[in-house]
Amino acid sequence: MKTLKYLSGSLVFLMIFQIYTANAQTFLNFQIHGSYTDNIFQNYTPTEDYISSGNFTIYHQSKSKTIFYYNGNLNLFSKYSDLQNQNHHLGISKKQSIGDSKNEMYFGGYARFRIDKPVYEIYDNNNYYGFASIKYYLFPTILFRAKNTLGMRAYVNYTDYSYFENVLSLNISKFFQTRTTLQSGIDYFYKDYAEDQTYSVTSPSGLRTRTYVIDSPKVSQLLASLKIAQSISSLTAVQAQYLIRNTLSGENRFAELDEFYIDEVLFDDHYSYSGQELSMSLKQFLPFQFIAVLSGYYQEKSYNHRPVYDLEGNELTEAGTRQDYQNGFSIQLEKKFSGEKIPVLKSLDLFLNYSYRKNHSNDPYYKAATNFLMFGLETNI
Repeated sequence: MKTLKYLSGSLVFLMIFQIYTANAQTFLNFQIHGSYTDNIFQNYTPTEDYISSGNFTIYHQSKSKTIFYYNGNLNLFSKYSDLQNQNHHLGISKKQSIGDSKNEMYFGGYARFRIDKPVYEIYDNNNYYGFASIKYYLFPTILFRAKNTLGMRAYVNYTDYSYFENVLSLNISKFFQTRTTLQSGIDYFYKDYAEDQTYSVTSPSGLRTRTYVIDSPKVSQLLASLKIAQSISSLTAVQAQYLIRNTLSGENRFAELDEFYIDEVLFDDHYSYSGQELSMSLKQFLPFQFIAVLSGYYQEKSYNHRPVYDLEGNELTEAGTRQDYQNGFSIQLEKKFSGEKIPVLKSLDLFLNYSYRKNHSNDPYYKAATNFLMFGLETNI
């Protein structure tokens, strides 16, 4: 806790100091969202709830092209108030030009903290990451990007799930005169749990307890992607993307069905499964500064070494490991207001979004359909 206070105080001080530096730029961003869902836990028993979210970001770029930023958000739940959580994100990055001003390098780091209410305090976590990236034009129409991110996520109240992480991303984009962009990428993910996992077995007499230690597992994954984007006109654009994820080695830790209230990032992040996904979107600019976005996707997930259970918690050995097939779509309408017409504000955006998700699974607990409706506004000062 002392480290968190010291880090937060130091970064805030640096940001305040830089704000008063000549030739610097500072931006403030506010977002407010109100949403409704008919399946807050996204499982076989639909349960509705209303969520209110607030988000604040301060972004500051000094004369030396050093960027400081803070982002904080609060999520409030109407029915299941114990799900309330807050997140704080502090970061710094430095941009350095390479020869031609179009080619750049970035260095930086960030700390991110999640705080939950006591019932869900197992999800409290602190994140510390550093990164380096490069953007380089190999040719006028071919852009190469590379990024390496190193860090750790520490679960404050459930240390068995704390881990170190290394992510290497390579990406290349080709721009055509037909207003077509073709992009391919490959990402390598490596996760190493920080602690050995232990469990104890007590003899029937209760006189002797033996403790077993499971070595810290390591998980590595490869993600390949291909994306194509096409501007049909100055008002219309379409995009399609294909992803394939493969677990090279290791497996994620997971808990039994009855150990936690909900299945979330502790043992259901992307390291838990291999699979593929296809997504498409259409963006249409409308009169009066309205924008419509339609999108849809289909995803397959094959969970690594994850047993299947019935609704009473009994393992279904004949079902093998968990397999999910998910599809969904979303419709969003945005309205942009020019900052010139609104005093003080640089911009104001309103949006309304409806999304639907259907999850098919050989584990009956995860067979679910979810509707989600959200309204929000965003403003920059």
